[in-house]
Amino acid sequence: MQSYFKYWGKAEKDGAGYHLLPYHCLDVAAVGHVLLSQRNDLRQRFAAISGLDETIYCQWIALFLGLHDIGKFSESFQNLRPDLLEKLQGKKSGKTYPVRHDSLGNLLWIESLWRSFEASTSASVPEFRNAAEYWQELFQYIANAFTGHHGEPPRRKGLNDLQLRLSAFFTTEEVNCASQYLHDLQVVLTKEVGIISQLPSPISIYDSNSMPIASWLMAGFAVLCDWIGSNSQWFQFCESVMPLDEYWRNHAIPQAEHAIHKAGINASSPTATDIPFTDLFPDISEPTPLQRHVIECPIADSPQLFILEDVTGSGKTEAALILAKRLMAHGIGNGILMALPTMATSNAMYDRVANVYRKLFTDESTPSLVLAHGARHLSDTFMRSIAVSSHAQKLYGTDEDTASAQCASWLADNRKKALLADAGVGTLDQALLAILPSRFQSLRLFGLAGHILIVDEVHAYDPYMNKLLQTSLTFHSALGGSAILLSATLPQHTRQAMLDSFAKGLQIDSPQATSKEIYPLATQMSRSSFNEAPIEAAPLRKTSVVVNIVPDANEVERQIVEA
Repeated sequence: MQSYFKYWGKAEKDGAGYHLLPYHCLDVAAVGHVLLSQRNDLRQRFAAISGLDETIYCQWIALFLGLHDIGKFSESFQNLRPDLLEKLQGKKSGKTYPVRHDSLGNLLWIESLWRSFEASTSASVPEFRNAAEYWQELFQYIANAFTGHHGEPPRRKGLNDLQLRLSAFFTTEEVNCASQYLHDLQVVLTKEVGIISQLPSPISIYDSNSMPIASWLMAGFAVLCDWIGSNSQWFQFCESVMPLDEYWRNHAIPQAEHAIHKAGINASSPTATDIPFTDLFPDISEPTPLQRHVIECPIADSPQLFILEDVTGSGKTEAALILAKRLMAHGIGNGILMALPTMATSNAMYDRVANVYRKLFTDESTPSLVLAHGARHLSDTFMRSIAVSSHAQKLYGTDEDTASAQCASWLADNRKKALLADAGVGTLDQALLAILPSRFQSLRLFGLAGHILIVDEVHAYDPYMNKLLQTSLTFHSALGGSAILLSATLPQHTRQAMLDSFAKGLQIDSPQATSKEIYPLATQMSRSSFNEAPIEAAPLRKTSVVVNIVPDANEVERQIVEA
């Protein structure tokens, strides 16, 4: 029996049951592997942002997910359950737990496992040794992301700001156990996934910006996989020792497929083609000029920003939804998030979107719609939408199922998961938390990256919120996301700031907005194009106002009083 089977990874809170550490790591790796196998869009997004070959990148993700909890080999963690430490290793310990296992795992990789990984990989892939420093930098970004799966970056320093030392937290035996586990994990994944069977040329795949940007996406993905893989209802604790490859095939993979289905994580697919405006909004017989524009405007095959400015009542919400549908049909995003200024406006928008959001997805899919704000539990409509399980949804006939909104219960039990739903409506702060130094912001950022971000009432935000929105647009475009901004009265400088922010994420020069006095207006920007299109005012919104110049202030006051 390999010595790494003497370590527990999960344990019952009020019981003696436990889950062996290697098996928990394989559970999480299996979740990532299955998600990437099922999701073409996710694989392509990772590859496009990182610059890495899609197949190789997915293999490396599986490997590092399998290493995400290697810090738990430390006795300081194992002693959190003295009973299990004594049962599995036959010893008692007085060690405390001053540094979390995620930071300890990063320390273990930097100080020891990287050398083991370098040696084993160089033996099978000789060209690896020729660019070892390059690969060390690249893999450190990946290691930082996956060992930071508890919602914040791993720490390099401990108490009193002192540098963490490997010898203070790991014995030679524990380091050897972790190294042996890494070797055997590579063997299993080589057989099951084809891990690191080849390496591309360093020069051709990587620049100084690509991997740091991709690391944000990896960190959120690691959190997601760990949360699913840590659910004991979906992954049964296993105390019996069996070979890693047997556990992978017979336990980890089947349980991961079941868990992802139950969690409802982006299980729905956008419809592959555009649908007529009247199919999405049958109550609207004639589109407004703004709506007609978004129906007919060209769609680029890359992340893009739309800014729609028109008067209140011009149908901007419907225009945004049909535009989002067109973007999704072009493979640019697989869901939507509508962000509004207040909980009241969010609630009202949620009721509107609930009637149409299913039409954005294929008929056979079961998309989730979530309401995201601090008082959503007070919304009877949302609470009724929460499905206890996918089986419960199928108890209803087709008509009943399509007539009401649904939300997977796993997505609804924590607002941090809200942006993972196929469709979402909420307050803007829920999206902005993705770029603030809040715990698990990377999970929000990961969920948001695959969605079309629709921000309503952009003119309603103060300079502070506008600055955060601009930063959010930078992150969103850098991670391959598209956005639609809606406003009735958007100042020229604010519109330019939004364009600048989105362009910064695309790493292109920002176009200069020129239409200062044109209104209504539709602005569209992508990596390769920029267009400002005047929109004809809706006939019912046209009016004539007589203006008389009155030079005398007293006369002005008299007319006001008289009126």
